[in-house]
Amino acid sequence: MGAGSDGDYANVDVSGKVAVVSRGGNGEVTFADKYANAKSHGAAGLIVINNVTVGDGEAGLSAGLPTIFTSMKDGKTLVDDVKAHPKEFYKFSTFTPVVSTSSTANEMSYYTTWGPNTDLELKPDITAPGGHLWSTANDNGYQDMSGTSMATPVTAGATALVLQGQKANGLGLSGKDRVTAAKLA
Repeated sequence: MGAGSDGDYANVDVSGKVAVVSRGGNGEVTFADKYANAKSHGAAGLIVINNVTVGDGEAGLSAGLPTIFTSMKDGKTLVDDVKAHPKEFYKFSTFTPVVSTSSTANEMSYYTTWGPNTDLELKPDITAPGGHLWSTANDNGYQDMSGTSMATPVTAGATALVLQGQKANGLGLSGKDRVTAAKLA
């Protein structure tokens, strides 16, 4: 198992099989490269094993090549199982995704900045789900993504619904009063 560079496929037949690669590669092998290399060598799918023990597994799905990102621990278990049972195989066409619950589902993401800022105001003012959300991807696919770019649409959508509800319920607020009521809601 290599990092998914083109050279890692030398003398390895992955046609119709799921390629297993590690995350990383000294910054030379991007996720897009891993995907493209597996696809160009005929892989039926791709599993990228995290190279650090931080964070949960992630999953991504593309119309061209199903791709899963998994934790270092789960990846090691998978590789050890395949090595222990080399004559067994799993039919990719019968693969059923398993939904698991994160142990940190109701906590702030580890990369979130929170607490008092320089004027001692507590931040953030508002939080939203932003970790491990399904989002659109290239080639008519979907992928697991995290960060502000995922939390922002959730917050914008919720705000639009609150403002729409204010208008529909005839609260008659405008300007600063409407914004304050929305923030309090």
